[in-house]
Amino acid sequence: MANPQKNKGARNERAAVEFFVEHFADLVDVKNPARLLGEGRREDGGDLNLLSDTTVQVKAWADLGAAIRSAATTVIEQADYADKPYAIGMVPVPRARKGTIEWIMCCLPDTLPAYVGEPVVSWARVTDLLTWLRDDTGPKGFQVHPRHQRIGTLSHASSADIWCFPPEVFVQALRQARTTRDTSVLQAAS
Repeated sequence: MANPQKNKGARNERAAVEFFVEHFADLVDVKNPARLLGEGRREDGGDLNLLSDTTVQVKAWADLGAAIRSAATTVIEQADYADKPYAIGMVPVPRARKGTIEWIMCCLPDTLPAYVGEPVVSWARVTDLLTWLRDDTGPKGFQVHPRHQRIGTLSHASSADIWCFPPEVFVQALRQARTTRDTSVLQAAS
């Protein structure tokens, strides 16, 4: 008998791979980007084979706050198992239209690949955070920040603060980290 939750997870993992390959193909540096099989195993190394230096955990739960907190925290241990320096969580935005922010990326403050700025605002309610992150026009009285600068914090009494942002923030941080790493390798070689 089929397991609807497993099917939902697999569907969202495939969607995450497609999203990254479509929008940020220049960052995808593995031969065959795909979802990894074997979820739930003891030495889980993440959900996606997408980036050679980054472990990605996808969580598609009805409770977005719990999904964000879980994705941002469980991916750290998975990155250790996979021996990758960077770890990021991805949570799909329910009913997001193409061209809008379709994915929320999340991590603990010290796990972003490179420093790209501080959170602009902190929220306790995930609905407020989501509204702010997805707002490209600013009709609700917020200052509109470019997507690559739109970092918010999800605060919760029972867990550490989680940084949440559109994919553009992570992409900028990863590009910056890779450029710095490549420059360091070249300098060491000469």
